[in-house]
Amino acid sequence: MSLTQSLDVASQEELVEQISQLHLLVQEMKDGFTGALLELSSIQQDDKVIEEKLQENKNECQEQISEVLKVVNELKADFRTVLSQLQETTENQNNLKEQIDFLQYERDLLLEELEKSGSISEKLRLVDIFARCVL
Repeated sequence: MSLTQSLDVASQEELVEQISQLHLLVQEMKDGFTGALLELSSIQQDDKVIEEKLQENKNECQEQISEVLKVVNELKADFRTVLSQLQETTENQNNLKEQIDFLQYERDLLLEELEKSGSISEKLRLVDIFARCVL
């Protein structure tokens, strides 16, 4: 066998070895790419699940906000009703106080006239005034 043929055989063997290594590298790249695609698919699926959960939570929060707003509006309405009733009660109390004050004024005038006319004594009138002050 000649030197050229030996070199050709050696080159061919080296070439075969390089092609074999290239096939291994290509296979490793394919395996890596396949693994990356599987991982990407898994991440996308997880992302979809997270998005669905996020939407569910968002909807639930919206429902809770609506319920809270409804309760707040009901409380406002109840508060307005109570406030109105309180104002009415206060007005009625003021009117009653005015009536009581007027009646006490008239009573004092009547007692004074009765005392002047001699129908009652001054002591009886003072006892009545004292009793009202104690009450």
